[in-house]
Amino acid sequence: MASDRNASDDDWLFATDDGFVPTEKLPSPEDYARMRAQQAQLEDDAAAQPRLTRPERPAPVRVPDMPDTSTQEIPILAPAPDTAAPAQPASPAEEEAATRPGGSTAVRVRRVDDDLDGESTAEHAVVKEPIQKSYARSGTTPTVAPEELKASISLPVQFRTVSPWDVVRDALAVVSFIAVFATTVTESEHVVLDSAARIAAGIGIVGVAAASLMRWKAKDTNFQVIQNVRMLCQIPAVVAVLGVIGADFGASLPDLFHPLPDGPTIGVGAGVALLALGATVGGEPPRHEGHTPGEKQKGWARMALRVMRVLAYASFALAVVMMIGKAFAGAHLFALVTLSHAVPSLALIVLFLEAVLHRRPSWYVFEVGAVGLLVAGAIMDSSLEMEYAAPQSFSTGYVWLPLLFVGFGIVINRAYVRSMPLSFRRSDWIIYTVRAFEFSLIMHVVGFVSALAFVVAVFLGYDDGTPLSIAAMNAAFMVVFAVASAVARHELMCRHAARARTSGVVISVALAVLGFLGVIVNSVVASAGGTLTNGGLALIIGIAAGLMLTVPAPVRDEHGAPSLDRWFSEFRHRDLTGTGLWARVPDVGDETRQRRTFPTLSR
Repeated sequence: MASDRNASDDDWLFATDDGFVPTEKLPSPEDYARMRAQQAQLEDDAAAQPRLTRPERPAPVRVPDMPDTSTQEIPILAPAPDTAAPAQPASPAEEEAATRPGGSTAVRVRRVDDDLDGESTAEHAVVKEPIQKSYARSGTTPTVAPEELKASISLPVQFRTVSPWDVVRDALAVVSFIAVFATTVTESEHVVLDSAARIAAGIGIVGVAAASLMRWKAKDTNFQVIQNVRMLCQIPAVVAVLGVIGADFGASLPDLFHPLPDGPTIGVGAGVALLALGATVGGEPPRHEGHTPGEKQKGWARMALRVMRVLAYASFALAVVMMIGKAFAGAHLFALVTLSHAVPSLALIVLFLEAVLHRRPSWYVFEVGAVGLLVAGAIMDSSLEMEYAAPQSFSTGYVWLPLLFVGFGIVINRAYVRSMPLSFRRSDWIIYTVRAFEFSLIMHVVGFVSALAFVVAVFLGYDDGTPLSIAAMNAAFMVVFAVASAVARHELMCRHAARARTSGVVISVALAVLGFLGVIVNSVVASAGGTLTNGGLALIIGIAAGLMLTVPAPVRDEHGAPSLDRWFSEFRHRDLTGTGLWARVPDVGDETRQRRTFPTLSR
């Protein structure tokens, strides 16, 4: 298995070397016992199974007076091991002999070995097969030959060290700032605050563009000047965000115990959250501007995440105080509905922050993707009218979206990404599928509690345009989605490979179809967008899980053909390989079970 992972993975999406630390907790003695038993079983199976050999093929028959294309024999070349010495420059005679028709060529390649933005140069001797390659039974997709590839864009020397991750973050910052002009900043349309937020967004765009232009103009530009320009242009955005939130907080304090106000005095819209995200992401200088995060920046990132967690809990506590005040003032149903909307939001923030603070790589990747979809929805909020991105106020609900988006901006910066042991293997597609079903299970259980509270409120007379039958249908859907997610996770973890994949795909399709029906019914009857409690999450989880189980090619066998059995075997035994964390943690069970007496002096 290790040799298979170290082989060339040119046909695999996101193929990287394995530096993955698989376990997320210290093993127990039972884990060690189970590990030894499974490892012994694997060794016995490998010893009992004879190694398959290819029969020798006869020499190819060449037709006279015909071009040597399809009848040419293609040699089967094994990839060079990782421990091979660096390739030495070949003499002209050797190069001429190596590049003859039907032969192979030893080339020197440069490998990018960092997950996202790091780069290390290492030269390896690799074997390149001739262009006349047959893809009939190789299981791969034919691509353009390396000789035919030509660079379409030539970056200046100032941008030779630019990382795709830096480009993505700068693009996200600019798009977030642009979206501020099209989304809601304050519900009351406060002229001063709205204008200040949009002016700050424009200054943020100018700062990102100015930093890039300054780096483009001169080769020996002072990096500190560029970094200062970038960061100073994000300060107005931070001030505008704090101003809107502070103004809403101050205006909401007198209304905490009012029964039913006409509406929030200020309100915090999706534009404020996007402005905070743009300032968080765009304020960090990229690598080509001379910034390399160290231990100090990593510590600041983790401290900022802890602050976001404290602020999320404090905001929820203030929302609970508001609900209690509304209940004592006579608005019991309003308080109940507000609580039903606040609990899923708190669960989402807790799942996200706990996953990244406890350094769980698989949960980290999945949660970043999940919150990234929320960011995309908030950017398109003016047309989609997503309920989670509707304006909130401390006097009427739980203000959580700016906190979540700031946390998202922190966990995708270079300081935090460099502190995570990230890697990607072929079997990780199944791991992220399992995480998707676990996330679906947790959120739909919380969604059932929320939907049930909403059903009680509608039954007691709460009227927001949603019929009681639709509310009850949504609560029933939450139960179906939670049970389906639990069954799908169990199938992927325990069943045979073919059955596990089939069951996972079928359940994913069922989640997508039922979720789509729930969204359509609620949009037609209650004019509500896709949310957790009406099937929006089930629709997204079903599509994502189905794609992760069908689109990626599974692990291949020794003949190059896709193998479901080996794909699931690597997923389930990933912690039993010699390169995993299990092999590096000593077993101290026998030592701790020994009884020792305190030494005494002999008389």
